[in-house]
Amino acid sequence: MNEEATYRERWIAGIRSQIGVRYVPNGRTPYNGLDCSGLIVTGAKLAGLKLHEVSDYSIGGQDISKLLLHYLAQSFDRVERKPRLGDVMLFNIGGTACHCAVMHEEGRFVHAHHQDNVCERKLDRKWKRRIHSVWELRGMN
Repeated sequence: MNEEATYRERWIAGIRSQIGVRYVPNGRTPYNGLDCSGLIVTGAKLAGLKLHEVSDYSIGGQDISKLLLHYLAQSFDRVERKPRLGDVMLFNIGGTACHCAVMHEEGRFVHAHHQDNVCERKLDRKWKRRIHSVWELRGMN
């Protein structure tokens, strides 16, 4: 197994390990409570990777979209292609880029959602239309 595959597999395994964890706003507690960006940070930590993290969404009065874009740019590269395994997708919800999720297998993603906790979803037409941008964790290209 090559180093990139191992890196990607650890990252995805860290994300998958949180399926079923309850949704908590600003949540950063593995196996106990996460929000969407907390899932990203937690999955990376469990994989032995270090990311910059967002811990307070009200920092500087920024709107959530700008804050998430800034956060993603610290550890990820924006890519102009369809999402692949391990990519983070930033979704538009209600006209704002404010929700992120990780592709964990072909056509499926994991996210922390206020109605469904941390769960797996199919990347169907509804979700595909909402994709604002796709981000690849540095070192996985």
